[in-house]
Amino acid sequence: SDPDANIFSDLRQWGSLPTTSVLGVGTHIYSNPSSQPVIVHAWSEVTGHSSFGKYSGNGNASGAFVFTGFKPFFVLIRDLTSTGHWRMYDNARATYNDADAYLRASTTEAENTGGPISFFSNGFKIRNSGSECNSNGETYLYACWAESAFSSNNRAR
Repeated sequence: SDPDANIFSDLRQWGSLPTTSVLGVGTHIYSNPSSQPVIVHAWSEVTGHSSFGKYSGNGNASGAFVFTGFKPFFVLIRDLTSTGHWRMYDNARATYNDADAYLRASTTEAENTGGPISFFSNGFKIRNSGSECNSNGETYLYACWAESAFSSNNRAR
């Protein structure tokens, strides 16, 4: 099956697919519950500062390398093709490779270890075969921000 179909199916819960200027709310219980507030994070990729995309898991301890064009400070990962947690890695929590400590955004758990990733000058590499980051054939969404942003948008004027 097409992993993008799941993305678009989820987006339709918001009433319509988003445009560059509009994100609908819709009537779905997940996007517009009657008794709870809703928070939406909408990010735009900035060259040298942030990178968003997807990668395919291979199930090996030496997993996918994701090119971002910069050294990551923070990486958020989520399996798109099955249920699981959002994993968050950062280089403040682990100041060396492999970054072993992570948090799960979708739980109230304390910091976990195991299932490391490595930060490189131009991206990150999965260093585990765990289902939350690297199951064979699964598609993973990632959001990543740079340790030091290098962009034409940041030039002195």
